[in-house]
Amino acid sequence: MNRGFITSTAVIALLFSPISAFCESTEQLEERIEKLEKDLEKANKRSRKYYDRLNKKISNQGERVKLNAFASAGLAKSDSQYSTFNEIDETTINTQADSILGVQMSFQVNDKTELTTQFVSKGGQERHNTRTEWAYISYTPNKNVKIRAGRMRIPYYMLSESLEVGYSYNWVRPPAEVYNLTSNNGELFDVILSKSISSLNLNWQIFGGRLVESQRLTNQQEVRFEADDVLGTAVYGNVGDFSGRIGYVTFDFSSVNSSERVLELTALTESLGLGSIKLRETKTQYLNIGGKYDNGKTQIMGEFYTSDFEDTLLSITEGWYLTAGYRIGDWTPFVSFAKVRTTNDDDREDAINALLNIPGPVARSVIFADGVPPTLSGLPDSVINEQARSIFVNQVAQPTAITMRRIFNFRQQTTSLGVRWDIKPGLALKLQVDEISGFEDTRGQLNVGNDPSGLPAPLTDDSVIVNSLVIDAAF
Repeated sequence: MNRGFITSTAVIALLFSPISAFCESTEQLEERIEKLEKDLEKANKRSRKYYDRLNKKISNQGERVKLNAFASAGLAKSDSQYSTFNEIDETTINTQADSILGVQMSFQVNDKTELTTQFVSKGGQERHNTRTEWAYISYTPNKNVKIRAGRMRIPYYMLSESLEVGYSYNWVRPPAEVYNLTSNNGELFDVILSKSISSLNLNWQIFGGRLVESQRLTNQQEVRFEADDVLGTAVYGNVGDFSGRIGYVTFDFSSVNSSERVLELTALTESLGLGSIKLRETKTQYLNIGGKYDNGKTQIMGEFYTSDFEDTLLSITEGWYLTAGYRIGDWTPFVSFAKVRTTNDDDREDAINALLNIPGPVARSVIFADGVPPTLSGLPDSVINEQARSIFVNQVAQPTAITMRRIFNFRQQTTSLGVRWDIKPGLALKLQVDEISGFEDTRGQLNVGNDPSGLPAPLTDDSVIVNSLVIDAAF
């Protein structure tokens, strides 16, 4: 019996032994699985942190690079044979005059340094040649000081920074009576100081440098302008719905390859001591004052400028404009009036009168500089002098008078009516009608051309109507 009990006990122990071992292995396996899960969770946390840092780094890199673009395209036609802005005339619907595409890129090098470039392609006289308008580096040591150096636009105007971004203003194009300087971009250095006094925000800009620009005339001639020793300052301010600006620029102006007619006039007036049509290193000054009111509905803006060339018979001008618009939902009807005139016509008239009344002996020294012709030899000096004076008046003085009056004297005013439709943010359609008039026996700012003799032709129109339709985008 004892033997059977022992045997039974042994069998039971043998049977239950694997189950116990199996239970121990399951517990160990669960521990290992739990450990693996914890390790996996730690690895996932490390991965999430790594990818979060990577995404943040990529995001930061993306935030450091800013890309903006703007574009304009439109149609324009006038009722005159004489072309206005960018060759707009009556012959055809001009699709290039207001055509423009610009791309601006900024790269944040660090918290204080930024690189900015802007490339612009224009239609019209520039024939869509892509130009580098901006290429400068800016350094901001603190929130009140910014220093820039490189290729920038000279701040002649209130809208200099956004001059080519049509979406930023209501007109199809800014008034030519004020926005008429072709040499805008140069190699500059500036410092901008900012200060807030209660609700008044002020910016003071001081700048200097030089520029070299070329302008294509309607006869396809390229005229090259240079401005050395550019110095200037501008103060901007805004408080509430009001903003304003006053700016002053001075530089030494040179026209490198002027027309033969202008060069002949320069040599003539200087040789006779009648004043100079100075084209080299002419001291130039430009003053601009502007203001704007915009309460979200009503917008009123105006600018005035005056330019001055020292010791020269070149055109000294002044101009202004006033524009007003009222926003009604997505629509903004507006009206604008602009005017420009030369202010030193009397100086040129004095020179012209001196030429027309030139003394016989002086005329003789010019006309018969190489000696009296045989046909007049032996005649009294008074007769020779009078003959020389007659030739001088007919062949020199009168053509010079025509040229000086028609090239350097001008008057013009433009009344504009238009409407802007903001289709959606960043996209606007504009319709504008301009009446250009007030020429007062001058050729205004129109491209009239020459008569068959090669002299500047007169303007025969009393007014010119220009119709324009443009779509502007900024993105």
